[in-house]
Amino acid sequence: VKQLNEHLHKIPQRTLRNGFNKVIGEGDNVKGAIRRMLIAYQKKPKDAFDLWKQWLNDVKQKKLLDTIKVKQLNEHLHKIPQRTLRNGFNKVIGEGDNIKGAIRRMLIAYQKKPKDAFDLWK
Repeated sequence: VKQLNEHLHKIPQRTLRNGFNKVIGEGDNVKGAIRRMLIAYQKKPKDAFDLWKQWLNDVKQKKLLDTIKVKQLNEHLHKIPQRTLRNGFNKVIGEGDNIKGAIRRMLIAYQKKPKDAFDLWK
């Protein structure tokens, strides 16, 4: 049903396209199609320039995110699950108290420093 609906919607478009091709092709459908392709080819540089100009205006008006802001946003979004896991780990270590768990985690990290340094030295 969906494909049939799509094909039925394309019938008026096809009729209009064929009529336009005949008008610009002076009665010849193939000649009109070739002329239509040439017109589209000639408009490509103008369309590309317009697209670039629109992009430039959007950047100036801050409608688009520049690469630095996208990178910063991406970094912050990646830190959300880490923060959640860290808070949960702190609560488990701190027996339900987040601050107590953070202090214990810092003590564990401090106690592991000599071992890590020795392993790095080996």
